[in-house]
Amino acid sequence: MIPLCCVFWCCINKYVACVELRFFCYDVCFVYLAFVRCVVLMTTALTPEAFATAYLHTLRYSTCDVSGVFLGKDVEGHVFVSDAVPLFHSTLLTGSSPMLQVALLQCAAVAKTRGLNIVGMYFANERANDKSVPANVRAALANVQGRTPVLCVAQWTGGNPFDVVVSTKVGGGELRVVPLQFQRWSKDTCTPDEAKIDDVTTLVREAVVQLKHHQLVDFDHHLDDPGRDHFNPKLWGTA
Repeated sequence: MIPLCCVFWCCINKYVACVELRFFCYDVCFVYLAFVRCVVLMTTALTPEAFATAYLHTLRYSTCDVSGVFLGKDVEGHVFVSDAVPLFHSTLLTGSSPMLQVALLQCAAVAKTRGLNIVGMYFANERANDKSVPANVRAALANVQGRTPVLCVAQWTGGNPFDVVVSTKVGGGELRVVPLQFQRWSKDTCTPDEAKIDDVTTLVREAVVQLKHHQLVDFDHHLDDPGRDHFNPKLWGTA
């Protein structure tokens, strides 16, 4: 016969074990939710036009190092990229480049008039399928990040529009790959709404058929001829 005190002790231990297990589960859930929240805070979405502008820039100069900046805003922890501004295809991109400093000052001024900020950068290396981030690009990224708390980076690595890797960088952290997402700004709700991937594909395909990449102007062109607008207001029929 098992003494009553032993039964009582076993029941107490079982209860304590259940309580400890429950708190352990709560802790795991809390850590998991905190991790998910961290990931969500680092998500990035581009408008179809911003995505297409950047891609057309890399397409036009497919054998050159190409770079540009993203304009947008931080919406409740999400980086929303509304515009892409093509910058260079022949100028060596470095963090201390005078032309980069001038371009960033100009982009920041224009972004401010639109209620936006510089939120990121895109680039493509000279060689196709080169997925490295060169030291000079890292220096330029560090310069750009001085203007935004969360940096969005897009790197095209091939001729296909979707051969692109999107990353984010917070503070002094490392670049972290995030899913490619598309959104449009809703004037009704003043929040971004999801854009369909089919709409993006159609926009890019029609732009290539219409040879819009040959109409695109970047900052290098603007330096040669100040009359050429590298903000490309007519590229998507916005002006």
